[in-house]
Amino acid sequence: MKSFFQSWNGQRIFGISDVPKNFDFAFLKEPATGSFIWKKLFKDEVEVDNKYAPKFMVQTNFSYENSDGGLMRRIIPLEFTNFFTACGGLDVYFNAHFPKGWDDMDYAGFDSLIATSIQEWLKAGRKLTATELTETGWMKQWEQTYGHATSFILNSWESWTTTGFITNEEFKKTMESFYNENHVQKTYWPSSAKLNQAIKAYCEHHNVSYIYDKKIRFVNGEFKCRLFGDVDIDDIRGGNGDPF
Repeated sequence: MKSFFQSWNGQRIFGISDVPKNFDFAFLKEPATGSFIWKKLFKDEVEVDNKYAPKFMVQTNFSYENSDGGLMRRIIPLEFTNFFTACGGLDVYFNAHFPKGWDDMDYAGFDSLIATSIQEWLKAGRKLTATELTETGWMKQWEQTYGHATSFILNSWESWTTTGFITNEEFKKTMESFYNENHVQKTYWPSSAKLNQAIKAYCEHHNVSYIYDKKIRFVNGEFKCRLFGDVDIDDIRGGNGDPF
């Protein structure tokens, strides 16, 4: 952490650009709300209280894990829009190829517009607040939080929700088959707890009820099943036996 702040010189905003997928956002919890050690080259260490610390602005093409309540309370997500993509790209919208398509006056004008807009926004007493993520933003966060568990869920989702259930035994078989066929080393297979958490989060997001350990008696025996949606137990059993 000491070397991380070497480039800081008291600015109120600390920009961190293009962070990778595995960036540790938790690393910024203490500097944001507690204190941090500031060490400049050839100078003594200084402890900086959070009231003098900068606000951190982290830019990434990925997301952050939804697994730490303390971290979630500190992060205010601002998603990029697809404005320029929908317009055909920056070059189409501005009729220029960057970075050489604009001269110094063009860049100065754009920067002034953005700075003035921010100033007017602040003058109006506005304040950043965490808003609900878009569908794309939620998917990025879900995939980042649960890793390899998500690919198996997305591959199996239609089958699970169409039939409404799968026995735990069959679930394990299809899970092992999926990761083996996709050459995922067993070291990277999700634990049963993480896989279940990922399914639960996906179901909640899509308003699908989920029960993961329902005992159901079939003609050929009793099995623990995972149920998806408002499934009729009697339909699953084919009218044979009673569910526990």
